[in-house]
Amino acid sequence: MRLTTGDRVALTRGPDGRQAASVTPGPGRKGLLFRTLEQDGHVTALPSDADALVAAGRLGRVLFDVTALLAQRYDTAHTDALPLIVERADGMTASSLDELTGLAEKSSVRRLDSIDAHAMRVDNGDLGRFWRTLVPAHGQRTKAADAPRVWLDGRVSASLDRSTAQIGTPDVWSAGYRGDGVKVAVPDTGADQHPRPRAPPM
Repeated sequence: MRLTTGDRVALTRGPDGRQAASVTPGPGRKGLLFRTLEQDGHVTALPSDADALVAAGRLGRVLFDVTALLAQRYDTAHTDALPLIVERADGMTASSLDELTGLAEKSSVRRLDSIDAHAMRVDNGDLGRFWRTLVPAHGQRTKAADAPRVWLDGRVSASLDRSTAQIGTPDVWSAGYRGDGVKVAVPDTGADQHPRPRAPPM
């Protein structure tokens, strides 16, 4: 699989059950250090030029969580692109953001007005170029705040494992009730006065 940096990572599991990541640096990235760590069943492969930006909260740590990426089927066997959300930094020009979005699949770029960001899919073969545009000169920016925030546009699924139990639904189901013949009304005032949503956790 490929990381956001364009580096290739292979995950293997030994006879003792421990996982290990082997990294093949992308073009022009030989000599970079890669820190691999297994914690709580997850293996992270973090390149040295991404470390400071992850620590500053500009890059989502899950972008380098190989186990999580594989679990969401973002490996090269299942997809040819990585879905990302990019939020423009205060010190970043509009042209710099346009340069980043120009590297994504044109049909995939969507403006997310609620969080002042863009959702996009970057082809696996273009991830190296995306990273060099995002972090020029191996991450030597003046300030981490000048870099846009980037996180994984991860897959989500609905789960009823907690909400139904909180309102006693399993007891109703066990009594044989399934809601047949019950009418449900959803009142809607038409007002939308919600505060601006916060960005998802990194």
